[in-house]
Amino acid sequence: MRYLGLFFVLLQGMLCSSTSPKSSFRLLILHDGETAKNMTNPHATDCRYIRKTFRSITAALKLPMKVTESSTQEFSSRKFREWTQKIQTTHDIAIVYYSGRQNKDGKGLVPSIQLSRGTSLEVTNGFDMSAIPLRRRPRFALTCFDCYETLIPFSGKQAQLAKPLSKKEGMKYRKYFQKLFLKSHGNLLLGSPQKGHQGFGFVIGEKKQGAFTRAFLAALRQSNNNWCQLIQETRRALQQNPFPEQDCFETSSKLMPSYSQK
Repeated sequence: MRYLGLFFVLLQGMLCSSTSPKSSFRLLILHDGETAKNMTNPHATDCRYIRKTFRSITAALKLPMKVTESSTQEFSSRKFREWTQKIQTTHDIAIVYYSGRQNKDGKGLVPSIQLSRGTSLEVTNGFDMSAIPLRRRPRFALTCFDCYETLIPFSGKQAQLAKPLSKKEGMKYRKYFQKLFLKSHGNLLLGSPQKGHQGFGFVIGEKKQGAFTRAFLAALRQSNNNWCQLIQETRRALQQNPFPEQDCFETSSKLMPSYSQK
């Protein structure tokens, strides 16, 4: 019986050690290099709010997050490849966020990101996972754009800055973030505007913010069971802005469950 008990303890240890590793978030934030040094600039503010928001989301999910933040002037295609190589397991979630001016030389409907030394980052179908070995490709990848140069004064009852999610809000919407980030597989690209269209930011007093980032942060505060609902909420928030008509675009690749699934 003594040996049987020892075998049972060893078996328990083997089962515990064979459990799947936890997911981790890897967040890459890029901002327009010529203006991001001024922290009152909307692009820098957008990036700061996105970083704080994902800090709250990962805290609610009890998952680690590693953040890489850079201006586009200091970032290159080589550095992007190095960033992808840091993804260690297929359980990781990779997120790329960009706020800055639109480079209209991109392919299809999606603007590309102009990097240093005349290079650009193409994300036509979202974050490109093809260069990453299968054993290390992230389970879910999200790429977000907020491209604009024009700032419009915003006043009235709706003239409020969309603040980053607090840790309390992260816990409030925890079950929805689990569905969005931990139960999704594949690639999703979401942003505004489409290439060739004009994007806008707004000014409230001395505060500034991109229209898409404001709408996206507002949408994260809704009860979204899937990405389709979050995209619809982002569009609705964009259309409520007193700006010239602006819409967001989205495209997905091998996204499971389908972002249109209820």
